[in-house]
Amino acid sequence: MEIDILGSSSSGNAVRISDGSTSLLLDAGLPIKKIKEGLHFRTSALDGVLVTHEHQDHAKAVGDLIKMGVPVYASAGTFEALEKAQGNCIKALQPFAVGTFTVLPFPVIHDAVEPLGFVIRSSVTGEKLLYVTDTMYVPYNFTNLTHIMIECNYQPDILWENVRTGQVLKKVANRVVDTHMSLKTTLAFLRENVSPSCKEVWLLHLSDQNSDEALMKEAVQKAIGLPVYVAEK
Repeated sequence: MEIDILGSSSSGNAVRISDGSTSLLLDAGLPIKKIKEGLHFRTSALDGVLVTHEHQDHAKAVGDLIKMGVPVYASAGTFEALEKAQGNCIKALQPFAVGTFTVLPFPVIHDAVEPLGFVIRSSVTGEKLLYVTDTMYVPYNFTNLTHIMIECNYQPDILWENVRTGQVLKKVANRVVDTHMSLKTTLAFLRENVSPSCKEVWLLHLSDQNSDEALMKEAVQKAIGLPVYVAEK
């Protein structure tokens, strides 16, 4: 499984994956120019785009990609929230195929209309990737994952210290807690879902202000004993 991070932050999220036969973009939260640059101007090589939800740091380029003829897949709620954008509507827990990938969408917990996470399996390599971001927690467990890409947004001690010192408003902190995954929540999920088939874990969507990247990476590596990468850009 090839994984290329085009962006992973509050300013924009997009990840390209490929099994050598099919190429997908996971989220499109960057300006179309940056997405084209990240894809080395081979946008036409994309077989599809999976969008988790309508917030602009995940869906900024959806309209541009649809106009370019790239198949975009998202929930009906996501397309409704994006108003003018309309692509391929998908439903939670109803699998569908894009080339050699089978995609299983599942619901997550976020302040969006109908947000989704994705489990993506390749018929070419047999690999199975989980992509989940922007959720309070993951409401399901999964078997035989080979790659896990999961949000690890904040650490409560840092977040509430930032509230105490006035760097973060309390209402903003409350939203973070209700809509994003903490290090503790991410670790709990990984302990339940990492199996002998798992090759690596990617930590997504780290808060610039409310997290310590080195500490998060060390904590996850210690807990699961696998290569851990932090998605940056």
